[in-house]
Amino acid sequence: AQCIEDASRPFCVCALLASELPALPPEVAAEVRAFFRFASTWLTSVMERGLTDGSLKLSSEPRVEAEAFMASVHGAMLSARAYGTPEVFATILAPTLQRLTPTAAR
Repeated sequence: AQCIEDASRPFCVCALLASELPALPPEVAAEVRAFFRFASTWLTSVMERGLTDGSLKLSSEPRVEAEAFMASVHGAMLSARAYGTPEVFATILAPTLQRLTPTAAR
């Protein structure tokens, strides 16, 4: 992700806005929440398909895994930016991605 490598570029505007949710106008806050719901619903459906077809083995329910994945990605972005080291992003996400590795690859 170029936004991680180039510290001058913005990343996930909705993640940034979510951190300021109490200060946002209600209509903007509603859109930020809608984005998170949309992304979570989509990712949940992807994980459900993987669970159903046997390509993924999940530790928790698909919705919980989807929320944890999104939180890990957002947290890894913030940490990589804070440390000024793009490699931190991959290091933090490695365990999350490993948990989601297709069952055949394990």
